[in-house]
Amino acid sequence: MSVGQTEERLATTADLTAREELAAEQQVARARARAVQRRWTTAQIAIRTISLVVVLSAWEYVGRQINPVLFTYPTAVGAAAVKMIASGELWKYLSQSLIVLFAGLGLASVLGIALGLIMARFWVIDIALDTYITALYSIPSVALVPVLVLWFGIEISAKIAVVFLFTFFPIVINTQQGVKNVDGRLTEVGRAFRCSDR
Repeated sequence: MSVGQTEERLATTADLTAREELAAEQQVARARARAVQRRWTTAQIAIRTISLVVVLSAWEYVGRQINPVLFTYPTAVGAAAVKMIASGELWKYLSQSLIVLFAGLGLASVLGIALGLIMARFWVIDIALDTYITALYSIPSVALVPVLVLWFGIEISAKIAVVFLFTFFPIVINTQQGVKNVDGRLTEVGRAFRCSDR
């Protein structure tokens, strides 16, 4: 075996040893990082749990000192919930609330997304409606509730209108801004696909 081959083997062995040491150091560093992450997650869970226990305990103590008509406490709420679930009363009222929620949110989603897409796509419509959307969105929705009660009464349609008002404008604005801010490169890719299909 020549001197050159011996030096080459020594260099290869040294290189392999250095790689193994580096891999071992990386593995130790990863293990340390996982341990730190676990400690941090455990600390966060502990702090949140202690915070929840303190708040519920304070609520329970203060709630028992005040007239139950004015302010209640967590154990009373839990007992009432169990009673209402067992009697079926909770499901009855929950279903009515969910119908209002889904009707109002569904209507706002369909109309809001459609209007947001149209405003983002056609600049003339955007300029024409932007002022009105912004003005109506800046009006406190709670201030419109009495007007809605006058128009729709206290039936389910008024409740759906309230949910619609609270959700329609954020959906329109976010859809419009989302479509406007789509990366221009994606638009170019779409044009390239359309041109290749022809």
